[in-house]
Amino acid sequence: SFFLAYFKSYLSAGQIVLVLGSPALDRDGLLRYHDLMATRKSKKRPELAKSEVIAELPLACADETAAVEFLERKRWGDSPFCPHCGSVGNVYQMMARDGTRNKRFVWRCKDCGKQFTVRGGTVLAESLLPLRKWCYAMWMASTAKNGVSALELKRALQCNYRTALFVLHRLRHAMADIDPTPPKLSGIVEMDETYCGGRPRYRQPYVKHALKQPNSRGRGTKKTPVIAIVQRGGNVRAEVVPSVTANTIKPL
Repeated sequence: SFFLAYFKSYLSAGQIVLVLGSPALDRDGLLRYHDLMATRKSKKRPELAKSEVIAELPLACADETAAVEFLERKRWGDSPFCPHCGSVGNVYQMMARDGTRNKRFVWRCKDCGKQFTVRGGTVLAESLLPLRKWCYAMWMASTAKNGVSALELKRALQCNYRTALFVLHRLRHAMADIDPTPPKLSGIVEMDETYCGGRPRYRQPYVKHALKQPNSRGRGTKKTPVIAIVQRGGNVRAEVVPSVTANTIKPL
C-alpha cells in the first residue's frame, strides 16, 4: 500500500535504516535521537531523570561485595577516612593472602592503628545482617508509597521479625529530621488533619445493644489526631496533637 511504500525499514549488518521522506538515519543517529528525547523528558519532569543510585542498587542487593563497594562510594567517595580519629586518606584496605579483599571488608588507619568498616559510625553498626540485605531494606523503605511493615520486610529479607523491626527502626531514625529547630516554611503553605487508629469499632461489644455506640469518624472520634503542614514544592511537617482546636494549631 501507500504507507508500506512510503515507510520502509531494512535490517542488515547490524544497521537499521529508516526511510520516511527524509535522509536515512543509521543506528548512531537513532541512539542520539533516543538520548535527545530522554533529555527533553528529564527537563520537563526531573523525577524521570536517570539516577546512578537506582542503576547500582539491583546489583548491590544481590551481591555482598557490590553492596560494600556501593556503600563505600556513597559514604566516602574518593577520600575514605577513619571514623575513630577522623584521618582522611591515610587508611588502607586489609587484603587476604590471595590478594583479594578481606572477607570482612576491613580497613585500617595508619594514624591510630584501629580497624574499621563502612558500617562504623552509622546505623549499620553492631549489626550482623549482610549489607546486601540492608541495601534491599533501604530500597523498600524509601520507595514504598504507603510505607513498609516489618512483616513485609521479614518476608523479603528472609529473616525473623525482630531483625526486620530492628532494621526498620534504624532506617527510620536515619531518615528523621535531626534539626531541633527547622526553618519556617514559606510561600504557599497548606494544612490538613487526619485521624489515626483503625476502623471505627464498638466500645463494648459484650454489653447490651442500647450501649453499643460506634466510634464516629472525623471530629469527635476517639482516634489520635495528626496535623500535617506542607509547603508547595518543599518540606512536610507532621505532628501529633491532643485535639484539633485553635489553641493547639496556632503555636504550630
